[in-house]
Amino acid sequence: MKFNKLVVALIGAFSFLSASFAQEAELKKGDFLLNALYSMGHFDGDGGSGSMFQSGIGANAEFTILDNMIHGKGAIAVGGEFGFGFGSKDYSNSGVDCKLKAKRIHLATRGTMHYSFVPALDTYAGFRAGIADWDSYTPEIEGKEFDKVKDNSFIYEFVCGVRYLVSNNFGLNAEVTPAGRYSFLSLGVSFKF
Repeated sequence: MKFNKLVVALIGAFSFLSASFAQEAELKKGDFLLNALYSMGHFDGDGGSGSMFQSGIGANAEFTILDNMIHGKGAIAVGGEFGFGFGSKDYSNSGVDCKLKAKRIHLATRGTMHYSFVPALDTYAGFRAGIADWDSYTPEIEGKEFDKVKDNSFIYEFVCGVRYLVSNNFGLNAEVTPAGRYSFLSLGVSFKF
């Protein structure tokens, strides 16, 4: 119960401070964004293991190349991203208790269209494309390695998100990847230079 009160108090304090110090979120040509994110997603395992939750960390950087696109607002940014994810799941395969472990590393380019509908809130949508390296395996069962899979694949995904600028150079970021292969929700911090 004390934890819930603490969370409510922190959210209230953050909301008050954010409203007091929020800045204009509209991006201008030449702006550089750097984001550090914690991602949550899934991994579809083979061998009857089904899908499992996977978390990860990542970073992306974007450089604004165009601005003032729609009624003096809107910007296009291009950049790249890197991420690492991991997860594990217990399951049963033909009556044998197993543990599936998976990890992935990805490297991608990204392009986004930004538009600020309200002050301090940057909304964006775009795409990412790159490569992902997957490893999944079940540790030894009765002295034998089981279900070891390695996969390198091309990824291309739609992304959309919001960035709330608390100050001129710092903000909070949330990004959704509908039908994303490795992450569907990412939360983190953003730096604007």
